[in-house]
Amino acid sequence: MKIIRANPTIVAAILIFVLALCIRFGYWSQYCGTALDRWHEWDQTDMSTYLEQAHLLRTDGWLAKAPFRPYHLWPASASEQKWASWVNSSVFYQAPAYSYVLAAAGRLFDDSLPLVKAVQLIIGAGTCVLIFLIALRLAGLFAGCLAVILACLYAPLFYFEPQLLRVGPG
Repeated sequence: MKIIRANPTIVAAILIFVLALCIRFGYWSQYCGTALDRWHEWDQTDMSTYLEQAHLLRTDGWLAKAPFRPYHLWPASASEQKWASWVNSSVFYQAPAYSYVLAAAGRLFDDSLPLVKAVQLIIGAGTCVLIFLIALRLAGLFAGCLAVILACLYAPLFYFEPQLLRVGPG
């Protein structure tokens, strides 16, 4: 009871964090083992690109002298040879920070994908707390509560967070 009287904002932030975690992990538990949870296995996705780049970083070296170049069928603007001629083979196809995170997690843990997804869900719950604190500071308690309810229940946030995409932790 001393904590509540001392700083109710801290208690509210903790409760919001727990609520957001429950929503996110509840959602994740519903689709674990489904095709949506294995979307990264399809070679035409950005998730597959991040994982392949992470694998190359772990095996070929952290300096990535020959970054992975995917050829996705969906642009269909040119042949694979033409596409390769348009891009510099010594630069990354996408920003590499997320691939480095995946590579480091893969170096530390054998099956790192569930851990990466869980960390991204935790970051998402922290985002809800930050939204509450910002709205509380800018517009008061009612706005903070409304903003955090919307953030906790906003489907695109908890949909993308357990996917192997850089938009989740971003």
